[in-house]
Amino acid sequence: MISSLLLRPPPGEDTAGDDPVAPDVYDSVKGVALAEGIYDLDLLLKTFPDYRGFVQGAFDNIDTASFSRFCVNRYKARHTITVQWLIIHSPGDTLVDLPQADAMFHHLRSQYSIVGSDPSKIEKDFVTLTGDHDEVLTSPEFVRLVKGMI
Repeated sequence: MISSLLLRPPPGEDTAGDDPVAPDVYDSVKGVALAEGIYDLDLLLKTFPDYRGFVQGAFDNIDTASFSRFCVNRYKARHTITVQWLIIHSPGDTLVDLPQADAMFHHLRSQYSIVGSDPSKIEKDFVTLTGDHDEVLTSPEFVRLVKGMI
């Protein structure tokens, strides 16, 4: 969700019209830690087809043949913000797979390169955490990773 606020949707898909957040809020965001996230529902459903009913339930009254329009990996970098990104994923996560985090990492690197920002502001850690989906968020290792980014 935070990614969809900090990145810009493709032209014609910005349903809010204006930026959903005031410019001074963007300027105040210095870093974002994304952990165990889902960034591309279609990619998720390729690995976990049994999730389809759960995902469709979240999108009542919407054509759910494809969820591509909700894929934050299609969003563009806002050249007006310089945010430090940290994408975290545990290989022990049994609910969300590594391709989600990896695709987001590469997408952000590509987007920030396009707008002339420093791509080293996008970092990843896919090895430090070892626990399952929810337990990693309360682990001392997770706290150390986020603290290190700050």
